[in-house]
Amino acid sequence: MKASQFRLAEVESFPRPLQAGVLYYSERFSGAAHACACGCGMEVITPISTVQWRITRNARGVSLRPSIGNWNFPCQSHYWIIDGAVHWSTDMTEEQIRAGRAYNSALREQYFKAKSAEQSLITSQPSPSADHRNLLARLISWIWGRLRR
Repeated sequence: MKASQFRLAEVESFPRPLQAGVLYYSERFSGAAHACACGCGMEVITPISTVQWRITRNARGVSLRPSIGNWNFPCQSHYWIIDGAVHWSTDMTEEQIRAGRAYNSALREQYFKAKSAEQSLITSQPSPSADHRNLLARLISWIWGRLRR
C-alpha cells in the first residue's frame, strides 16, 4: 500500500513486518526503518547520525532528512518525509545517482577527517586534569606532613 503520511513509533527493535506509514526509530541502535513509501514492500533502513540521516519532529509530524533514494530497490523510489507527509522527488539518472553517492561519501569523509583532526589536537595538548592531580597530590602530602609533626 502506497503511503502518503508517516507517523513516528519509537521502538527498542524493529518489528516484522513493518507497517506502512510508520517510521520506526530505535535510539538503542541509532537507526530508523520503514516500509518503502511506494508500497513495494521493501524495508528501508536508515542509520541516524550526524553524517547520515536525521529525524526531527514537531507538532506537524516527523521529518527524515536527507531524502530517501532507494536506488538498489526495483522501484528506485525517491522521496522526502517532511512533517509526516511524503513528498515525491523526480526520477534520477544513473549518472545523477553516482554523483549523489560520491557527494555523500565526500561529506562523510570530510566530517570524519575533521573529527580526527579535532581529536588529535585535543590529545596532543597536556592534560589539565593531570596537572591538577599533581598539584592535589603535593597539597595532600604537605598537609599530611604538617599533621604528623
